[in-house]
Amino acid sequence: MNCSALRRFAAGFCAGGAILAGCSHGAAGLPYASPYMQSGSALHALNATGAGKIQHIVYIVQENRSFNNLFYGYPGAYTVKVGKNSKGQTIKLQPSKLGAFYDIDHSVGAMIEACNGTGKLPGTDCRMNGFDQEWSDGYFKNPQYVYVPHNQSKPYFDMAHEGALAERMFQSQLDESFVAHQYVIAAQAAWSADLPLGDWGCEYHAQAQVPMITQQRIVTGYEKACFDYQTLGDELDKANLSWRFYARRYGSVSSGVGGTWSSYQAVRHIYNGPDWKKDVISPNWKFITDVRHGKLANFTWITPVCDDSDHTNCPDDYGPSWVAALVNTVGKSKFWNSTAIFIQWDDWGGLYDPVAPEYKDRD
Repeated sequence: MNCSALRRFAAGFCAGGAILAGCSHGAAGLPYASPYMQSGSALHALNATGAGKIQHIVYIVQENRSFNNLFYGYPGAYTVKVGKNSKGQTIKLQPSKLGAFYDIDHSVGAMIEACNGTGKLPGTDCRMNGFDQEWSDGYFKNPQYVYVPHNQSKPYFDMAHEGALAERMFQSQLDESFVAHQYVIAAQAAWSADLPLGDWGCEYHAQAQVPMITQQRIVTGYEKACFDYQTLGDELDKANLSWRFYARRYGSVSSGVGGTWSSYQAVRHIYNGPDWKKDVISPNWKFITDVRHGKLANFTWITPVCDDSDHTNCPDDYGPSWVAALVNTVGKSKFWNSTAIFIQWDDWGGLYDPVAPEYKDRD
């Protein structure tokens, strides 16, 4: 994927190791898997033997956090305590809980504002001092300039400590979740940008229109938000490898917004073909019951519902507990030694980060 987005999103990796001293409560509506931590001696013994080859990949997608916001103060990583705004003022970053209610624009336009660049193309040669220009709503000043308190981010710190933390990981697209979730499965989004007008995906083929971005990074025109490109799922099918995509069903009362994050609903041949019933699984917590019953595909994606997502305007803060439950379910299963787990936050959510991205292509 190209490193052409606004900012470092948060991402991590763990494989065959110990995770996690987590929260004391389970994620809402979820069969709870209690957090645990393997002993250091057990982890050392496992790593020393190189036990098992990777046969399974679990790819967990969370929402809307920049690296500086979520991993503020992580030892050895580059994070900052203050940021600059477009007026040249220095703003001290403030703690803000995961469940705080506010939202920040993170469209293509917002990326260009936050970048406040000096290059010939919008969003290039970024000074990273225009975050105050992003539209926001909420009940406090400068919601862009915040970080997650350590008592909430600690489970993620623990996972990063036991695995690996990708500090300089950039999202491939400039903007928000619709495009981001297409990149997760296809490494492209047919030059679409921002969010569809109205409903998402192939179920609403006639009504679902999404803006497009030009080579000059101008958002103009529309295309149907129902594509037919090849995805990683297609490549896995051709290789006779199994895959599953766990998400809440779009439009369900219980989806808590999360149904919109079901990426394959916007891929025509998957949505209208046998994979939709066989490989796209709802609700998302079936991952836990499947693994407990000895079933894990070669490649698995898992997307959250709003309450479990870490998204800024979702009312609860169950994200760390949800991720802990997913990871620990694998950790307590026969699949642990043969599984690599990746955790990614899909975009920066409009939240401040000091590191400027490189320019690769239009989106």
